[in-house]
Amino acid sequence: MEEKKIIIDPATSFEAALAELEQLLAGMESGRRPLEELIASYERGMALGKYCREKLAALEKRIEIITADGGAEPFDPASAPGNSPR
Repeated sequence: MEEKKIIIDPATSFEAALAELEQLLAGMESGRRPLEELIASYERGMALGKYCREKLAALEKRIEIITADGGAEPFDPASAPGNSPR
């Protein structure tokens, strides 16, 4: 069986990829799709999931670099304005 490579456009934003993944999941969960379409959706979903993980990893690395270069402390949600204990 020939394996085809699913390609995600590198210009796709994380949010767009996640939205497409959510649509695929909703369609798959409906139970109203033929088996071949479910398999194609599964393959696309796996590619989108990998793409999202890679985007997040790259963004996390970028944040680490910014934090290290700027000397800033990592964000602590508990110290954000409006989150102080009463």
